Amino acid sequence: MIALESFEQRAFDVADERLLATIASSMGVALENARLFEETKRLLAGSEQRASELAIVNEIGAALAWLTGAPR
Repeated sequence: MIALESFEQRAFDVADERLLATIASSMGVALENARLFEETKRLLAGSEQRASELAIVNEIGAALAWLTGAPR
């Protein structure tokens, strides 16, 4: 929330309103960017976890193939 207050009547003009709207819009974009950045970090961590698990599965598969003498 953004709030301005003045005890004078008509203390703010159209230019002040435009400036406040621009600031509010910029804040909204910044907040959305921060949300998207955090979501991207979360998804990347999940992908890295899955890649790590897949590497372990591949190592186990290779070890089993070696133990059973299966062609690689």
